[in-house]
Amino acid sequence: MLFAAQSGHKNAIRSNVLSHYLSKTNQNADSVFSCNFSFWRQDAINVNGFNCDFVGWGAEDKEFCVRLINGGASKKQLKHLAVCYHLYHPELSRKMAQVNQQIYDDAISKKLTYCRNGIKKYIPS
Repeated sequence: MLFAAQSGHKNAIRSNVLSHYLSKTNQNADSVFSCNFSFWRQDAINVNGFNCDFVGWGAEDKEFCVRLINGGASKKQLKHLAVCYHLYHPELSRKMAQVNQQIYDDAISKKLTYCRNGIKKYIPS
């Protein structure tokens, strides 16, 4: 199960009642930002985590989400249940944005469930 919270001032209201009516399950990665989503550890390991082929600014969070969904995880937005705080940081370079977008597009078009260059290289066997 993959959970995504929404960002923005209007979404900062925490309410079980609003969440019940406004949260939804979908299989779309476009609304995912890695600052506000969670997943089961084993699901992340099964798809080999974040793809380390991404350089600079790009859709690495969305590509990871696509592989989770393609691998069988379901996505549920948790509107008005999860509050997200963002710490300021300088934005990464966008000079690799087209290359990064192609990696994301390939994950969608090829229905990828795994990346070669991911977390398993950091996990001892």
